[in-house]
Amino acid sequence: MYLYKAFGIHIASEVLIPQFINAENYQADVSIRFGLVEDVLRKDGRIERAVQKSDKEIAFYFEKTGSFLVRNGNEIVVEPDADAEDQLIRLPLIGIVMAGLLHQRGMFVLHASAISINSEAVVFLGWKGAGKSTTAATLYKRGHPMISDDIVAMDVAETAVPLIESSFPNFKLMPETAELILGDDPDSLSPVCTGIEKRFRPASDNFAREKQPLRAIYALEDGASLSTTLLKPQEAVSTLIANTYLARYGKQLLQNNHAMKNLLQCANIVNRIPVYRLERPRSFRLLEDLADLVESQCGVSSSVV
Repeated sequence: MYLYKAFGIHIASEVLIPQFINAENYQADVSIRFGLVEDVLRKDGRIERAVQKSDKEIAFYFEKTGSFLVRNGNEIVVEPDADAEDQLIRLPLIGIVMAGLLHQRGMFVLHASAISINSEAVVFLGWKGAGKSTTAATLYKRGHPMISDDIVAMDVAETAVPLIESSFPNFKLMPETAELILGDDPDSLSPVCTGIEKRFRPASDNFAREKQPLRAIYALEDGASLSTTLLKPQEAVSTLIANTYLARYGKQLLQNNHAMKNLLQCANIVNRIPVYRLERPRSFRLLEDLADLVESQCGVSSSVV
């Protein structure tokens, strides 16, 4: 059994997940174990990709990987396909399956990346390929601790500033990003899995291990020039809903009470935190200017951290 910590949760896992932080003996909050799942996903003789079986169970299926059941916010059951690579089995466990677990535990979960600036969390969200990890890596290079990449989980209370959970110290970066932004040799970094270009890039040298209060959210979009625009509340709420992790995977996972709770969480965030549209041309050369802009809005006066 492997013992880990991620997203503020103590995890006992039968699956090796080297990206997570190793932990000492403790009372586990969550177990990850091997077991049978497929029957939960079967419908009309076929296997569904994702099923919200009940308020307490979500199941997923990935071709050539296997099936996963998330139950009660404290258990993940894994049924791998016979020939599934270990790397493929791990990917959902640090992605959509983990997002489902965090959702069951009452957290608001975005498909985003987060960096700590002056001990406050700054979140970057956007569609796949929008540059979330690249933007976060640019600020990380300038000395700002990484909080999370790909999944951003937060505690959202009605009367308090949202708190971003510390995840695990690894970026998922394209080879050219690792090389041009962080100066890494991509060949020295572990591939996310066979057939995928992205690499795992450790960030344990500068990683925020405690919760961080949320300072601002930036929605990345393509534009002719570098600029930020504060979104009006209705547009900000719509942006957060569209970038909720489970909503990206399928509307069937956020229906009825789940959809209403998600809407209320989005509204609570928007009432307390500015949400900006950040437009910029796609260019590595402009990333330092982008970082200057974000730092200035977060109270950092110098580009040298």
